[in-house]
Amino acid sequence: MSKPCPPGGGKPVVLLHSGVLYPSERDRWRSSSAAETEAIRKISPSVLKVVLRATGHDEEYRTPLRRLGIEDIVSLEPTIPHNDAVRNA
Repeated sequence: MSKPCPPGGGKPVVLLHSGVLYPSERDRWRSSSAAETEAIRKISPSVLKVVLRATGHDEEYRTPLRRLGIEDIVSLEPTIPHNDAVRNA
């Protein structure tokens, strides 16, 4: 089965979250089932990119991202000035 082509002229859809993500409130995705994990791995980085900027807890998110095999889709980005973040949104 081929992977779907990205919309918008070959560029991936980018989902951006700027700000703290509290691990205690985001525990669900870290305990994904085998079926959910397999579905996540079928997503192509040419179709979807997720940018988590300034989570405040990057080290706690690195291991689950690695375990799920989605480091090529989800990136942990550093804090940037507010005006730059607004421009990038």
